[in-house]
Amino acid sequence: MKKKDCLRRNTVFCLVLVVLLALLLAGCGKTGSGKSLRTGTGPALRAQAGGFGGCGKKSGPDVQEEQADEQKDSADGQENTAPGGDQAPADAGDDSGSPAQTGTDPSADPAAASADQNTAADPSDATDAAPADQNTAAEPAANTGVESQAQPLTAARQNLEITSQPVSTDVKEDETAVFKIGAKGDGLSYQWQCRESADKAWRKSLSPGSTESSLTVEGKKAHNGFQFRCVVADSSGTSIASDAATLYVFAITKHPTEENVKKGKTATFIAGAMGRDLSYEWQRCKPSEKEWKKYGSDNTSPTLKVRDTVTGWNGCKYRCKITDGSGHTSYTNPAVLYVLGVTHDPVDQSVRKGSAVSFRAAATGKSVRYEWQTKLPSEEEWSLSGGRGARSQVLTIDEIGLKSNGRRFRCKITDADGKSIHTDSAKVYVFGITSNPKTQYVKTGWNATFRVAASGKDLQYQWQRWSSSANEWKKASGSGSQSPVFTVENVSSGMSGTRYRCKVTDGDKRGTYSNSAALSVLSIVRNPSTQDVKTQSKAVFRVSARGMGLKYRWEVKESSSHNWRGSISSGNRTKTLTVSTLKSRSGYRFRCRVTDAKGNVVYSNPATLYVPGIVKNPSMQKIKAGQTAVFRVKATGRGLKYSWQVRENSNSGWRSSVSPGHTTNTLKVKGKTGHHGFKFRCKVTDSKGRVFYSTQATLFVLGITSQPQDAYEDVGHTAVFRVRATGSGVKYQWQYYASGSGWKNSAASGNRTSVLKVKATPGRDGYRFRCRLKDNKGNVIYTRTARLHVYNSELYFQNY
Repeated sequence: MKKKDCLRRNTVFCLVLVVLLALLLAGCGKTGSGKSLRTGTGPALRAQAGGFGGCGKKSGPDVQEEQADEQKDSADGQENTAPGGDQAPADAGDDSGSPAQTGTDPSADPAAASADQNTAADPSDATDAAPADQNTAAEPAANTGVESQAQPLTAARQNLEITSQPVSTDVKEDETAVFKIGAKGDGLSYQWQCRESADKAWRKSLSPGSTESSLTVEGKKAHNGFQFRCVVADSSGTSIASDAATLYVFAITKHPTEENVKKGKTATFIAGAMGRDLSYEWQRCKPSEKEWKKYGSDNTSPTLKVRDTVTGWNGCKYRCKITDGSGHTSYTNPAVLYVLGVTHDPVDQSVRKGSAVSFRAAATGKSVRYEWQTKLPSEEEWSLSGGRGARSQVLTIDEIGLKSNGRRFRCKITDADGKSIHTDSAKVYVFGITSNPKTQYVKTGWNATFRVAASGKDLQYQWQRWSSSANEWKKASGSGSQSPVFTVENVSSGMSGTRYRCKVTDGDKRGTYSNSAALSVLSIVRNPSTQDVKTQSKAVFRVSARGMGLKYRWEVKESSSHNWRGSISSGNRTKTLTVSTLKSRSGYRFRCRVTDAKGNVVYSNPATLYVPGIVKNPSMQKIKAGQTAVFRVKATGRGLKYSWQVRENSNSGWRSSVSPGHTTNTLKVKGKTGHHGFKFRCKVTDSKGRVFYSTQATLFVLGITSQPQDAYEDVGHTAVFRVRATGSGVKYQWQYYASGSGWKNSAASGNRTSVLKVKATPGRDGYRFRCRLKDNKGNVIYTRTARLHVYNSELYFQNY
């Protein structure tokens, strides 16, 4: 409140000074130059022209000095005008030309005054403070940023007049705008003012011509929308403000940017500009053309939407022609449209096995990359394809295999933004035989079925039969002779050996032949006959059969048995069986089981043998060392004597065994490792001195011939444990025992061999090792336990 009272008192004081000065001037008359005493001293005349800064402010000591001058001028230049612009009563002045009712100087810099500088009083306060008979009123505060209104003139000063107002101007960016004002009056001075918008404060312009009738302003984007006016003052100090004129700077503020879209999607280009009454027209230039053309009908907004894009638009450039209300025109920078789309899909290929096959793809878009993918009909997921050009437009498989028949290929295409599309897939048809017919093994009267499988497109089949009489292939007839499956019905024995093949033709008329396959008809041609032989003679049984891949197995059935068993006589797996004539075999019956390659079986008729002989031969024995092996032989005849024989190996001769029972039909041999591999047989002699020998039987003894020994090794060295053993198909498994852990299988080197190698570490000191041995009969034995002693010689020598 004290500050406000001070302002009021200063304002009243200033008003009194103004009235006294007016009376003094009225008494003194005009100066010789015709100008008032205030000519050239008001703030409008002290405005300094800046650069092209438009409405820039000053700072520093100059501003402070100017602010002080303007405060004084503001106080001295108040007019005897009622608030709101009403004219003061006529008795406020006289006819002597005293400058009563001088207008408020609106050119003062708004930055030069503030509420606490006492440069202006609130109109209401001024009215209250001034005596009523003085007809004075407080003018608006100078340089407050509030637009001053032109003040009415007295009759003596109404020659100050604005004859032409500045007009709003449109210019292109970086061009200059010129604002002009026309006025008449005595000793005119000008001060241009500017403000950023209608709701901002006016301040002095710093642009060239700011104190002249013509103001030049540089068209910068930052000046768009600025308003300019001119305050004109005459020699008496009377001033008047022009209308405000707006500067419209026409400039591009946003250029469209390139668009990368997929085919069929919408591309959006956006342009932006400043200025007045803007209009837009979008244009396009195709890659194959050099001329820009108006694009579309819906192209008059800042945003252009290119809908339903096609690959043909890839590479097209788009720009916007923008025009302001004054006809100025500018073009945005062009923006490229990239449309990611397939222009060429790979197509199906039909080739022979082993040939090269190629697939081609093409696409539009920005910096597109190609990656070929493939999958078989049985696969769910696509995988990266091999072959040449797997990451280019053309994929080549140099040698296509039959397994690739039906394989699909497609290309994944990715643009610079990482968007991906796929071509349609193409299938490869590989022409060739994938499965040849196989020999058919059937019995007489059965049907034989041949099958072929081929890959390719639109295949046709024709079965052929080899004619021995004509020495050529001829078309076969019958069920399925023109299909992949051909059946020969009700085959006969005489058809055995006939060959068949299939000719396959694809849709391109390429032909190929399958391998030939034979027809095998299994049948017995001649049965064995009954044999009646003497003792010490040989009985021979023969069979003859037809078919392919035949296998023979003679069977025998004792006279007292109902079951057939495999014969062990010489030739028991050939066409001819030779049986020793033992009396015990008298009454035995023999037949031959014939099997073809497919497993079909036929039996010959049985034939009877009337001879003596060995009934049952001894069999091999697999035991552990220390156990007893038992060999038995069964023979028939009178006064039979048994003498078991043994030989160490195939290079030694037979000698009489001395093991228990060596003179009986049962021999018992104590299992020793030294007996491993010995072969035993029994010599049987009847009362007439006829001798029969059993077949030999081998003794396999699972035993240890060399035990593993304790190992003493330095840290880091390797301990070696060895075992040597005998037996049939011996398998090794080394085990170790750590304190309190129980026996565990070792994983060290050689843990399943006869030699175990263990790295000597401090933690293994005291470990025990043994080997578990097992033969192919399942017998199991263990070696003795060997201990690992680990010591550190380096530490030992350090201590001693």
